[in-house]
Amino acid sequence: FGVAFVRKCFDCGIIPDISHCSVKTTKEAIELAFEYNKTIIASHSNSYAVCSHDRNLRDEEFVSISNLGGIVGISLAPQHLAKSGDASIKSILNHIDHYLSIGGENTVSLGCDFDGVDKLPIGINNISDLSKLYKELTNYFGETIADKIFYSNAFNFFSKWM
Repeated sequence: FGVAFVRKCFDCGIIPDISHCSVKTTKEAIELAFEYNKTIIASHSNSYAVCSHDRNLRDEEFVSISNLGGIVGISLAPQHLAKSGDASIKSILNHIDHYLSIGGENTVSLGCDFDGVDKLPIGINNISDLSKLYKELTNYFGETIADKIFYSNAFNFFSKWM
């Protein structure tokens, strides 16, 4: 049923979000996206290489989404950021840094998931605290990369695919 559903999404111009998918389903969705010359997104999925949570993306999944022109949003769910579940702004930067190291400059964005978490990383209490993250991103990666992650990558994606 899942394969038929993804095919129907592509036929209808709907871009599937694989953030809650299993590894097997993610692989199948990626294969279908390449077959259909379409894209998929992971609206709130972090790096498995940084934190080995089942919900996080493996590097090859991230690279495939990037090659398909998709975007991957960083989740602020502490359990997806750090194995201990005690995440901080530095934990967020670690996931972004890893994604950037595997070619994600035009793919990684914010996917926060403010409405889907019971707890946030230390230093982030609500949306107004994202300015702290922006400042740290700018310090670590420069303003151009910070702007891409905060705005440009998502804007460019939706401008192209919508």
